[in-house]
Amino acid sequence: WATIAAGLITGVTAIRSYTGSIDSYYYGLYGENAVMLLAGDPFGTKGLEAISQETLDAFRESGVVEEVAAARRVEVSVMGRRVHATSFATDAISRRGKLGAATRKPAEARAALKDGQLAMSESLADTLGVQLGDQVAVQSTDGPRTLRVGAFLSGASGPSGSLYLDESAFETLFPEPEEGYFMAALWVASPEEESVEVLRRIETSQPLFLLRGREARRFV
Repeated sequence: WATIAAGLITGVTAIRSYTGSIDSYYYGLYGENAVMLLAGDPFGTKGLEAISQETLDAFRESGVVEEVAAARRVEVSVMGRRVHATSFATDAISRRGKLGAATRKPAEARAALKDGQLAMSESLADTLGVQLGDQVAVQSTDGPRTLRVGAFLSGASGPSGSLYLDESAFETLFPEPEEGYFMAALWVASPEEESVEVLRRIETSQPLFLLRGREARRFV
């Protein structure tokens, strides 16, 4: 019984540590004031769906959203592996959040991303044996493109890892991605509660969830 109890305690501790690290990563990266925008069914069995451009435009035009960091991703081939390439809102995160939550060298990472260079998750770099400054080929919409790896980012992308490109570079390589935005962080005008209520009343063609505070932390 002591062994079983010890195993259960170890498992629960590991899960709490893991979820705590994701929680710290999200709120460190986007900041405590960010409101999570998701579409679909985040807590049920139907699953999430992409946030449409129409929905995002409606929120931007609401008058209460000050800034948006919306992330797109596509599946690409790099060095024989299929991974996600994700758009990264470098400027918005640098202004509103903390890029240092994702990298030990935030200034260098920001400069590399804004220069159109590739950022790679640390887990993927370790798996592929990639070093900073290496050139890797990525299959873009118009064919293979060779990009310099200018930064490593940590994150919750799992063992398969991910690639990251600044929004402008991502749009150049993948101008018409099949999927929409898989998530967005919104920064709204004060008082925050009133602004969120304004957004909740906007009519859209898809079910939306605006998560803040405990709701957002529960989802994370």
